[in-house]
Amino acid sequence: MNNNKLEVKDFISIGLFSAIYLVLYLALIITLGMVPVIYFFIAAISNLIMGTIYTLFISKVGKKYSVAIMGSLIVLIVSFMTGVVWTKLVFGLGAVALAEFFVSRGEYKSFKLNTISFVCFGFLLFGTYASFWILKDEFMQMLIEHSGTEYADIIATFINPTMLIVIIVVTIIGAIAGSFIGKGLLKKHFERAGIV
Repeated sequence: MNNNKLEVKDFISIGLFSAIYLVLYLALIITLGMVPVIYFFIAAISNLIMGTIYTLFISKVGKKYSVAIMGSLIVLIVSFMTGVVWTKLVFGLGAVALAEFFVSRGEYKSFKLNTISFVCFGFLLFGTYASFWILKDEFMQMLIEHSGTEYADIIATFINPTMLIVIIVVTIIGAIAGSFIGKGLLKKHFERAGIV
């Protein structure tokens, strides 16, 4: 990469891609979150769609710290919109740091490392799920207040170790599949950006 330094146009792109990511993710939460069992798979479903957004972002911006900035923006905005819980920040910013680490190791040019990066990025909103297990009582109370006792009771039946493993596995599969879908849809952008 000739110029790996973020410029004004890159920050505009980061803001734009962050907004697109947020709008799509919130649309999925609003539409799919109404069904309790599907709620647990929103991250996996969103990764199938967001893989294309992420790969386009890398091919368009692809500069040091760009993934970290975009991911941090998304985590912070979602946390403040949905209520700041420390699990959201810890898991979210941890996932973002790992995503930046892997993508920068390949200098934004390695499809393999970009895919590993997106798997990490796919967990940036995982802190919400983690709070089901780590802060169960507080989270269930919040859920009752926002969605009602019936919805909260259904969610409670899924809070077990097996479900946690299932969520992690399908989130990873969704991210890998999303990355390959993105590569297929954006083949020309990949060629132009020199991603192999």
